[in-house]
Amino acid sequence: MSLGFKLKDRLVDLDELLLDANNYRLNFENEGKLYSDEETETPEIQKLTQRKLVKEQLSDLKESIIENGFLEVDRIVVRRSKASENFIVIEGNRRTAAFKALIGEHDNAQINLSTELIKKSHAINVVEIIGTETEIERYAATLMGIRHVSGPKKWPGIQSARLIYDLRTKGRSTKQIGALLGISSMDANRRLRGFLAYKQMREDEDFKNLVKTNHYTLLLEFLPTRNSVGKDWLGWDDDKLVFENEKHKKRLYTALTKPLDERNGKSEISNPDDARLFLKALAIESLKIKLEKDTLLQELGPIVDEHSAIKIITDFSRFLNRFNSSTSSDVKDALKQVKSKIDSVLE
Repeated sequence: MSLGFKLKDRLVDLDELLLDANNYRLNFENEGKLYSDEETETPEIQKLTQRKLVKEQLSDLKESIIENGFLEVDRIVVRRSKASENFIVIEGNRRTAAFKALIGEHDNAQINLSTELIKKSHAINVVEIIGTETEIERYAATLMGIRHVSGPKKWPGIQSARLIYDLRTKGRSTKQIGALLGISSMDANRRLRGFLAYKQMREDEDFKNLVKTNHYTLLLEFLPTRNSVGKDWLGWDDDKLVFENEKHKKRLYTALTKPLDERNGKSEISNPDDARLFLKALAIESLKIKLEKDTLLQELGPIVDEHSAIKIITDFSRFLNRFNSSTSSDVKDALKQVKSKIDSVLE
């Protein structure tokens, strides 16, 4: 069976390699706003992409290249640019950016590279994908999935979710996406829901400037496959793939973004454990009412459901049976405080 595309070994100059301005590592937030090949070729966009990749901590890669040479065990994968005879890097942007940075520093007399490295910059072995636009796109998606979604060099969740979102908008089912990326269709669905919830938050006029990438992971906690507490509370619509309950949605966004303490910037829900505790409180009617009245999660006290509360009280009652008149005064004082609390609750 023909795969519909070919892979061709090529020897290219480093200057012929263009950094991918649409790289998911850099451009995952700009859904639907992709650079054309013509734009990607411009010096301005290449410099911008290089600067973004430098922020991806290239120092270790640069040191490795200086120490060990530009190793090609894991070769760079490219496609031909539609705008020229150059090649756009599909896989290997960080390594390419690191090598370009070193050559730039050498040209500016900031460092002195070996003759071997200079020669290598003019003869890099790459793999070119040759095929139709659809065939190249499919291969690139599969490659990214194998390496960065289900494989050894995993991207942070938001980047893989953006890839799933893009493939879905191009007409692929989550079953097909799962097969492409090496994950289950259930997992693909879950990540898609999370990205769309994140996208909805980014489009909210009151919160769009406060959204951070880690909010994707926190929103995912409210959209599990099985437990519906969060989805029901937020009015998640499985057809529209959005939160429909405006009041509760705003309450959640506030919990995710408003600092509890101006000094450290920590919010009411700042990590997955906070999100799970919030959901646990939502499952208890009395606590849910308090949360909806803007009581902070941190002010609720112990979060236990009725069944758990009864068990705790029963265990404490058994514990009390061990005491007698010879109990120390310190223990009796502690019990008096407990009695006062119990009287207060019963009243």
